[in-house]
Amino acid sequence: MQIQGDLFKGNPRLIDLQFSLKSRKVQFGDNFRSLNPAASLYFDSYADGLSFAPNSFKDVKLSSLVIPGTHLNVGLFSGAQIGKIEFSSFKPEFVSKETFAGMGYLGMLTLGMDYYAPQGVWVFPEDFFSSLRFVEGLGITMSSGSEWKPKPDFLVGYDRLRELSLPGQVYDIVEPSTLFNQLPRLETLNYDPYWGEKDFPARSYKRNFGSSCFSTGAQLEIGTRCSEDHSVYAGMIQGKKVFSTPSNCDGGGCSAGFPIETQDKSSATWDGARSFCQRLRFGDHQDWRLPTMDELNLLYQGQNAIGGFNTGNAEVNWGVYWSLDSTENYPDLRRIVMFSGTPPVKSNWPKDRLGFYRCVRSVAQ
Repeated sequence: MQIQGDLFKGNPRLIDLQFSLKSRKVQFGDNFRSLNPAASLYFDSYADGLSFAPNSFKDVKLSSLVIPGTHLNVGLFSGAQIGKIEFSSFKPEFVSKETFAGMGYLGMLTLGMDYYAPQGVWVFPEDFFSSLRFVEGLGITMSSGSEWKPKPDFLVGYDRLRELSLPGQVYDIVEPSTLFNQLPRLETLNYDPYWGEKDFPARSYKRNFGSSCFSTGAQLEIGTRCSEDHSVYAGMIQGKKVFSTPSNCDGGGCSAGFPIETQDKSSATWDGARSFCQRLRFGDHQDWRLPTMDELNLLYQGQNAIGGFNTGNAEVNWGVYWSLDSTENYPDLRRIVMFSGTPPVKSNWPKDRLGFYRCVRSVAQ
């Protein structure tokens, strides 16, 4: 059976809704457009009876959503803004890395892996976690007879994550000190070892977001280089010191040691440049990223002291450098600065075209 039409049109006051489907075969479609944004929506079913059309939660706003084990379509949550989502009886094969593509906001995601894993070990889709970097809370639970072996850096790039709960069995793989130093906003880490819970607050750990080369409070000039890793001081923005890589490390210089290129040579699409910076391990730090427009302008102003920028020409991207910032109402464009101009040309650039890039990190005074 397929449910047709907007179920709540003309009755937006309902805020606590439960669909108890049992073993019935039911598919929902575009039925939730008029739901009150404060509503909590709960589905209860078994025997694979529940399914959703691709547009079921498009642009929907909800307080919370609970879904039992079922396969979820690519882009199911496009444009959606949801406070909490819980997948009960979850299996990794129920989703793809594109399930959350285009989602506007997700405050907390809980993956309740109540099943026993095949051959005892769960395997998530490739890049699944990198597609969730916009979430502010993430929780993963699983039965005691199952296993999961994430890579130690599987959460690198989660700049918004404030709350994290993991199965206790992964403690030896991703221990608290590693996680707190990877996640700049993480406030509370919880390990649930099935027989009890243990919380680790951020205040109990010394974070390594500073620089071992530049001491706290040191007076630095733009262009000052760390003698250990050659990272460069680029200036101050909103009370934070900004550091740049010496170049975009063409040939793997930043990740594999010296020599460092004297000029940025590599160009990439915006996605490629962002991915490079997020994966970068350089100078004992893992919090590198593309610069914001303000930070990119800082790099432009100090380019002679910082060194290595490519001003380009008509054949070489006009010296276009990518920023992290998007363009409102134009999802396929990203904000850029053209280093070929004086004063700098600030514009938009199709994200699938090529541009130069420089990775930065910022540190509170």
